[in-house]
Amino acid sequence: MEQLNYHKLINLKKRLEKYDCEYSKKIMTTIDECIIEAKAVSKKQDEERRCAYQFEDVTCEICGKDYQRGYIYKHKRDKHGKVSDKPKKEINALEFLKKCIEEGKELTVDEKVKILQDDIVENKKKLAVLEEKMTKEGKKITGT
Repeated sequence: MEQLNYHKLINLKKRLEKYDCEYSKKIMTTIDECIIEAKAVSKKQDEERRCAYQFEDVTCEICGKDYQRGYIYKHKRDKHGKVSDKPKKEINALEFLKKCIEEGKELTVDEKVKILQDDIVENKKKLAVLEEKMTKEGKKITGT
């Protein structure tokens, strides 16, 4: 005989509600009792599955250590910081210098000149790549 779970009992009850006789009322009370039992069993099984899932051992993809699944998210947040899928915004040298001044970092004149020179070299490389792409496409370069 097939075991009736919670949803099957609910459907059976809906079908029997249509009939108005003594036997259907007795069956309905029995179904109601079975529904209460099935709900309790289902709740207990859900709790067991949830606990088993939470205490399952999982390996951290970043450091390779084993942790319980319930703790792995806290571990990643605390030990590895927030990992973002978005690429980091690239800042230019002037923005970097402004940020250093706001944070109270003191840079020597030589350090400031080096930062600006590196930024100029990087921008020249980007410009050369862009010019090469545009000449391949046959577009005219203006403003250089």
